[in-house]
Amino acid sequence: MVLIDDPTKTAPPPSATDSSFEPYSDAEPAPPPEYDAGPSHDGHIELASSSTPLLPAGVDPGEAPPPFSVYRPHFVVTAAGNTYSHDPHLNDDGEALYRFLLSQSHVRPTMEILVVGTHSTTTYVESVRRDANGHEHVTRQPRNETVTDFNFRIDLTKLLNPPPEFYTSPDDEPAFRGEMYRETMVGGKKKVAGIGGLYERMAWRAERNRRGQQPWSWKGQSSKGSRTVREWADEFCASKKVLKEFEYKKQIYGWDLKELERLIQRTAQNAFYHGMVQVTFPQTGTRIWIRPDTHLSRMLSITAVKVVLWLLLIYPFMLLYKWYWPTGGGKWNVAGEGWTYTVPTAQGLRPVSMQQWYGVWERRIRNAVEERVKSDEVLQTIEDYRFPDGLVTA
Repeated sequence: MVLIDDPTKTAPPPSATDSSFEPYSDAEPAPPPEYDAGPSHDGHIELASSSTPLLPAGVDPGEAPPPFSVYRPHFVVTAAGNTYSHDPHLNDDGEALYRFLLSQSHVRPTMEILVVGTHSTTTYVESVRRDANGHEHVTRQPRNETVTDFNFRIDLTKLLNPPPEFYTSPDDEPAFRGEMYRETMVGGKKKVAGIGGLYERMAWRAERNRRGQQPWSWKGQSSKGSRTVREWADEFCASKKVLKEFEYKKQIYGWDLKELERLIQRTAQNAFYHGMVQVTFPQTGTRIWIRPDTHLSRMLSITAVKVVLWLLLIYPFMLLYKWYWPTGGGKWNVAGEGWTYTVPTAQGLRPVSMQQWYGVWERRIRNAVEERVKSDEVLQTIEDYRFPDGLVTA
């Protein structure tokens, strides 16, 4: 079973490689942090004018926002590495929102491989009791324990090199397109998705992630939506709904993770390990949320406040307001960017296949299993990838 999750750990803060998008602090300007920089829980980004913006792959230069005056939207990075903002300008100006998403496309998500080997042991606990006649009776109770034999991590983030590729969900895929229920696009107009379509969507999304297919693929067909990210940003900003939300995804694709899990488990078996090997692929920094600049919306962004509202039985009424009031809530979860595995070469970025990567790492993984490595440190190796025109070390 492939587990893809967002563990609660500190992720790298937003950074930028283009001088047009330099983070700043209220105290004094600071250079952009590296991808490996330390944690951050609050941040700003300066959206300065630029005549030659670096656009993500697949973005038409005609869609690039024109130069305009400097604006500094405020955003927050959570402990899980995700980003949210209640900046009023990002809720009212589609151009500012689109430019903010462009700037965030330089901040790559993180991905690791976590390999854990365990085995179960049974111990017996003896207890002695005396009966009324003074005789001793010994009972043995079995107790099962799980012992961790090895636990190590491999970082894949270094293979995620910008720029990513912008996309919108295919028209046929049920998605949140401004309402509290999923819709499709038919002839340029929205249509409520049926119940059958929702189950079909859930099954296909799981299969798509497992196979490592492009996040804009649908039922085996690779086709992006008819509307662009900029058009959805304009629609979101034009909406007057009180509890609207724009969700932007950063998705990683390109490798069959189920097959990679099987390869790692087979390598552990070849190292004469007979316990249970669990392989997971934790990811962080994969979501950006834009929400209104209101007290109510800011309160609902705090998990503790939502828990209290649930306990007070207030939150259910707020859900009814979001779902059924015309100006209540609305979700836009239809846009994102795709990241794939690459290494820089003299000819530019070159894709790295799972087989190429595993050919380099198989021996290192086997050694870690044999040595029973238990460490929070990331495994290291010399990563030479073989291409037709020579070797490349990432």
